Amino acid sequence: GGYHLLVSYVAPWKAQKENISRNEEHGKIKDYIEKKYGPNAMYDIEVSSQIGKEAKKEILKNPLSYGLFHMGVIPIYFLNNDILLTLREVFSFKVPDFYLARKIMNGDFGSIMKDFSGQSALWASVFLLSYAALFLKTVFGIGGVFLYLRKNFLAGLFFLMVIFYFPLIVGPEGHARFRLPVEPILIIFSAFLVISAHRFLINGKKTNQNASI
Repeated sequence: GGYHLLVSYVAPWKAQKENISRNEEHGKIKDYIEKKYGPNAMYDIEVSSQIGKEAKKEILKNPLSYGLFHMGVIPIYFLNNDILLTLREVFSFKVPDFYLARKIMNGDFGSIMKDFSGQSALWASVFLLSYAALFLKTVFGIGGVFLYLRKNFLAGLFFLMVIFYFPLIVGPEGHARFRLPVEPILIIFSAFLVISAHRFLINGKKTNQNASI
């Protein structure tokens, strides 16, 4: 609703414009909402509707900047959709907060170096490996969908729209449980791409062998 629109969409955008942290902007907006509408604003439909109107007014002041920001954070959406973060959010699994993707995008390499030193080094390494796996799954999955377009254009276009639509709905800070619908598509088409590449290589070898005979 309106509360989610203001907190999850407008807040990250305003934080970037004002060059402050997202947590700081979230805190400012939540304090503003609580003072104006009370502590239960998130659960009040009428209040949420009013908050939504305020959020839309803020967006309409500079819709182009808002749209470009959210298109630009799609990579963060995929990299934050980490296996361990999913476990933490869906099953309340306790793991440290290593937002490596966000730190890389922000150029915060000093903080990354600290993550890989001392007691947190093991966790940071596990997260880095999971990010690498996630990156491959995302690239292979999207590549597989583009390959599938040749077989069934409409179905491929639908899957491609789903992959890119969810980041825009949920926003870069959306909970992992809301991102799960994208995961099966990426996994299936990653497998499709790998299998297709394997068949292509085998057929290429057979063609070369037949040509040599």
